[in-house]
Amino acid sequence: MRERLADTRPGGTLAVQQGDITAKGTFRSESAVRIAAPDQSSHRVLANELVFRSRGPFWSAWAPGDYPEPIVAVAPLFILTPTPEAHAQYLAWHIGRPTAQSYFRSVAAGTNVQMIALGALLRLPIDLPPLDTQTAIVAAAELADRERDLARHVAELKYDALAAGLDRRSKALTHTPTGRNDR
Repeated sequence: MRERLADTRPGGTLAVQQGDITAKGTFRSESAVRIAAPDQSSHRVLANELVFRSRGPFWSAWAPGDYPEPIVAVAPLFILTPTPEAHAQYLAWHIGRPTAQSYFRSVAAGTNVQMIALGALLRLPIDLPPLDTQTAIVAAAELADRERDLARHVAELKYDALAAGLDRRSKALTHTPTGRNDR
């Protein structure tokens, strides 16, 4: 049985685990632990690499880019180094797309917790546009995600404002049990 990682705050190296990568392919650093890791480790994630979440209930990838501090990835995560004609963030975006998710469902192994073997991941069909197009797609996808988050936030604010107005309105008119207005 595998033991939990011991958190060595402060001073440890940030360790990315399965649960730290979301279905949207983002990294939740607030849940990550810090561990004692050597400076030269095969588990260290470099700026041009991506980390693949290999076990279900979903499969996603995160590309750290210029993350402000060293990171190590913990098994069963895979660290992938793209070829020069592939942008890590584009690959992470592609892995989250419906066609890739459909492919993963078709090749997943396991009954309770489904997993993607490294060989199956490496056979994922990917159409690679030119690097400048990959960069533009990543930027557009990030803006679309931000717009969606802002629209949700605006909708919540509108709802809260309407509810507060309705509360004020309901308190403005006080009725007696007979139904007559006391004000």
